[in-house]
Amino acid sequence: AYRDLQTDSYIDIDATTLQLGDVLVALDQNQFSQEFQLLGSNDENLNWVVGAYYLKEEVPSHQEAYADDFLQYVGTTITFLRTIDDDLETTSYAVFGQVDWAFADQWNLGVGVRWTKEEKDYFRTTSTFSNILGVADPAFEFTDSDDWSDWTPTITLDYAMSDAVKLYGRVAQGFKSGGFNGRANGAADVSTFDPETVLTTEFGAKTTLADGKLRANYAVFVSKYDDFQARVSVGDGIDFRFPVLNAAELDIKGAEVELSWLPVDPLALSAQIGYLDSEYGAGGFTGADAVADQPAFSPEWTGRFAGTWTQNLTNGSDLMFTAAASYRDAMWLSVENTPALTEDDYWLMDAMVSWLSSDGHWTLSGGVKNVTDELYRVEGQEFRSVGGILTAYYGNPRTYTVGFDYSF
Repeated sequence: AYRDLQTDSYIDIDATTLQLGDVLVALDQNQFSQEFQLLGSNDENLNWVVGAYYLKEEVPSHQEAYADDFLQYVGTTITFLRTIDDDLETTSYAVFGQVDWAFADQWNLGVGVRWTKEEKDYFRTTSTFSNILGVADPAFEFTDSDDWSDWTPTITLDYAMSDAVKLYGRVAQGFKSGGFNGRANGAADVSTFDPETVLTTEFGAKTTLADGKLRANYAVFVSKYDDFQARVSVGDGIDFRFPVLNAAELDIKGAEVELSWLPVDPLALSAQIGYLDSEYGAGGFTGADAVADQPAFSPEWTGRFAGTWTQNLTNGSDLMFTAAASYRDAMWLSVENTPALTEDDYWLMDAMVSWLSSDGHWTLSGGVKNVTDELYRVEGQEFRSVGGILTAYYGNPRTYTVGFDYSF
């Protein structure tokens, strides 16, 4: 697969008419990936797969930060422009394999392992331009490179109590490579952060009841993160830094329920409910304000409830009416907890009408997302070191959609 992405993003961080924290971020990202798989079986009770994966990604970028209204000297405005040009090149290799063994009636064991190595090369140069502070071109530049590798095993055990009930347990380890401080503006800012790892244990059940009209899936899980990676805001009044740190251990416990029900022939109902209990591990995590923080983006409760009525038309096509409601509990929007960067619980309502042709190839749809035009925030960034600026990003307002799809 190949992907090429070019974006120019202009962000008014301070959300005022003044140039306090206005930035341009221009990316020119491209990546190529290739995976090979070899599958086999003994035609009885054993299936296996082995494979290899390769990824090459390049992310050059150009950035500009404007702050002409940030400082003054004896009544004279001090103009300020910082430019940044950097390039991150990532090469990832992996080999993997898995064996699924039906070792007894109703029992199945799956064992897999993946070895991953990532190499990263990074270059950054930054320049500053000011009418009073002068010009430094470049003000600072550096290169860095490193590589990380890890083995990540997976073990799954299934037990089919009957054709309608299946129980399973799973233990898996995950790996996220390290990296560099991509916001370093001086030698003291240059730093490397270590990989993040997670060990997840999950138990669940998949059930089919009422002659297939009711399906219910349940899961409980525990995830333990080591060297959790978090971006923080640090400043000394004139130099602003936003390094990524290996902040803490992170423990997440949760449960999920998925239901789908066909109470009558034209009507399909579904529900998904999730519960999370997240907390930092030993020692906790304390940001620049020296106050212990709680994990961000971890709503205690989430849910989605939907219904679709399918009307069969005389020409063999189908007309479908769908309504959905989604719920998200209150949560922090930044790693360093700030009261202004929180979001209360909210509901989102969607409605959709779709037409499916009799041959199943064509689908025409139209609908409204966020019917009630709910105002809600989905992310926040804490720029405490830049004049105490806090930035929040809002979710989409009421949106009207039209879709045309063709399936071969």
